[in-house]
Amino acid sequence: MAEFSIGTTLGGMTNLDSLTTPVVEPKSSYLPYARTVNKGDGGRRGVGSPMAVWDFALLSVEERDQLKTFCAGASAAVYIRTKLNDDTYADF
Repeated sequence: MAEFSIGTTLGGMTNLDSLTTPVVEPKSSYLPYARTVNKGDGGRRGVGSPMAVWDFALLSVEERDQLKTFCAGASAAVYIRTKLNDDTYADF
């Protein structure tokens, strides 16, 4: 069972399939840093904040509206539980 969750507080997250209007599981991707930069020794270093992306194939209007209740504005605090690259889950 997938553990994708969302909420306005860390302790108040709800699994996507347990929401009032259940939402299908997203295809997720996780990047541990925003970009890479070249180092003087020819190596590369990751810099910036991690990024977690949820891609949904197709959402109904009801599913979209359900997710939008968590993102009321540009500065809304939203917490998610998402899959990492090693198939474990983490909260952000």
